[in-house]
Amino acid sequence: MRRSSSCSASAATCRCCSAKCWMCSRAGSSGLLPIALSVPPAILLLSIIQAHSELQCYLGMDVDPMAHQMAKTKIDSLSCGDSSSTSSNLRGYFLLRNFRFIKSVVDEIGDELMDSGFDGILMDLGVSSMQVNNAERGFSVLNDGPLDMRMDPQASLKAEDILNSWPESEVGRILREYGEESNWFFLQNKIVKSRIHGGLHSTGDLVNLIQNSTPKIQLPGQKEDKVG
Repeated sequence: MRRSSSCSASAATCRCCSAKCWMCSRAGSSGLLPIALSVPPAILLLSIIQAHSELQCYLGMDVDPMAHQMAKTKIDSLSCGDSSSTSSNLRGYFLLRNFRFIKSVVDEIGDELMDSGFDGILMDLGVSSMQVNNAERGFSVLNDGPLDMRMDPQASLKAEDILNSWPESEVGRILREYGEESNWFFLQNKIVKSRIHGGLHSTGDLVNLIQNSTPKIQLPGQKEDKVG
């Protein structure tokens, strides 16, 4: 898990995560905001809570309902198992929401402790093995599944929609800017041309298209395949 910008090199060694933690350099810290609260950051969050008795409030957010529920269950079970190390005045909030809505979520909760902002932000960004290992989520290239790729299963837009209906220039922009794909222009054309034959509807379809569009690298000592 990548540590957020709430950690600084000038801070003292953290008594909760054995790192140079910004939280430990703050006297009277009151608020902590964990973003993308899956299980690993949930465990770290609990360590921070247990090490900082001055912590009065925290707000956890995740857009993935499975990760959200697993993290909440983990923190609840660990907190109940060691209630002596947590403050009885500590207020915690868990919301199933994208972190881009932080401001509106804080306004919605209406906790006065959040009015002045947060003393620390714990962020765990990216795709986790929990999502990649589930072929039905559409993130895996190892197992065939639907071209879904939604972090929020309630969202309407799927990867399948983008690949089969978005303008060619937008498909190319996604490959170039988000995928950092150097061969984006060639792949963009192949994806759009696949629509003529019915389009792409599974991760297997996409993997096959990419494999057939990428020149095969001949390894040292490997004989070249001959046709005829």
